[in-house]
Amino acid sequence: AGTETDDLMADLCGAKQAAAVWGVTERRALAHITSLHEKYGIGQRLGNVWVIRRAHLDSHHPAAKYRVKN
Repeated sequence: AGTETDDLMADLCGAKQAAAVWGVTERRALAHITSLHEKYGIGQRLGNVWVIRRAHLDSHHPAAKYRVKN
């Protein structure tokens, strides 16, 4: 059971990790995860933290207009 729990935890990303993958601010990532949860049931709130599965990061990018400009 320990390995399954470890695998599940490794599959979850918080807003900070999602922001890095998506190239947006942490605030935008949090808003996007919340929106995905409301619309599609993707993502989940665990205590005070919103998490999303790594598999959903690649297929559910926020709109390009939210990307951080360099």
